[in-house]
Amino acid sequence: MTSSLFHISSLKPDTFRIHSQFKVIELIIRLEVIQPKPITIYEYLIADDTGCIILNTTSELTIGSIYEIKDGHTGVVEHYLRLYSSKPEPCSVSLSNPNTQNNCSLVYLEQKI
Repeated sequence: MTSSLFHISSLKPDTFRIHSQFKVIELIIRLEVIQPKPITIYEYLIADDTGCIILNTTSELTIGSIYEIKDGHTGVVEHYLRLYSSKPEPCSVSLSNPNTQNNCSLVYLEQKI
């Protein structure tokens, strides 16, 4: 069964099983955590033709390359949307016009408790 693609501009908080294709625009931060076990966490700005978002992953990605996630999820960090995926995979689709003007990670979200 093939799941339908999520466009970045349509992502909402607490969405699971996200299938998306995107271009890596830039590395924002690389963080090495050594306890309880060593792990490197990366945050990248990624984009498709509808918008961009910050991706949090443990995978090192190549700037300018196209990737696909098949089981990502969104979360909210200090009122701002993030996309999470541990295993983005390279893919061969063409994304010639990534939209970096519609940054979904910059929209302040009110959380209801």
